[in-house]
Amino acid sequence: MHFIWETMTETPVLQIRGLDARYGTSRILQGIDLTVRSEPVAVIGRNGMGKTTLCHAIMGMGPICDGSIRFDGVELVGRPSHQIAKRGISLVPQGRHIFRSLTVEEHLQLVDQRRPRRWTRDRVYQVFPRLAERRQSTGSALSGGEQQMLAVGRALLTNPRLLIMDEPSEGLAPIVVDKLVATLQAVLAEGTALLLIEQNLSVAAAVSERLAVMVVGRIALETSARELLADTDTQQRLLGIGAAAGFAAAGPTDVERPM
Repeated sequence: MHFIWETMTETPVLQIRGLDARYGTSRILQGIDLTVRSEPVAVIGRNGMGKTTLCHAIMGMGPICDGSIRFDGVELVGRPSHQIAKRGISLVPQGRHIFRSLTVEEHLQLVDQRRPRRWTRDRVYQVFPRLAERRQSTGSALSGGEQQMLAVGRALLTNPRLLIMDEPSEGLAPIVVDKLVATLQAVLAEGTALLLIEQNLSVAAAVSERLAVMVVGRIALETSARELLADTDTQQRLLGIGAAAGFAAAGPTDVERPM
């Protein structure tokens, strides 16, 4: 399947071709084609469509894969997760995966590279002053919004070439979502590539003009945010919700189901 962006001459940061992924005999991803260049890309879809499996496949986390995932021209399929991360991809996972017993400061120390880079602990604290106030608090004492700030800050400390975010707005208050969107826009302005996985269409559209809609393990449509926001029939047909504002109500988690 070819899309309007496929004619661009810029070298892809991430290029996925014919990607199948399965857990045992359950085929979750079915022939995914997707390209990420310097502009952000948002993948949207309902629960159970395969979005989180896509993140895991890119990171070498679990599913058995066929097809190709190339990062800066290097094939990733078959490589272990730690090698993929070292090449410059960082994942902010759904559910944040914060250690309950570690403090904010200890979380950041774990990934602080302690050499001159764009993202440092001091800068993370500048972007998220609430984390600076809570730096001695353990993960179990943080609110959902604070945990998401910490998960994003932890990922940025790796100074990634490509940032993958899986459902970052899930369960957050609107004011926290607004802060998250502003932070992502600032990260993008510095040249970091972004693959955003979202259920919330309004959030996806605020971050990325390019949207890919996933339905039952396939990319069913690539379009612009402007066009999809204006097309309520397509929203209803592919996303199951007639109004963009109600899309986030589809469910609180993205649990993959066998196809």
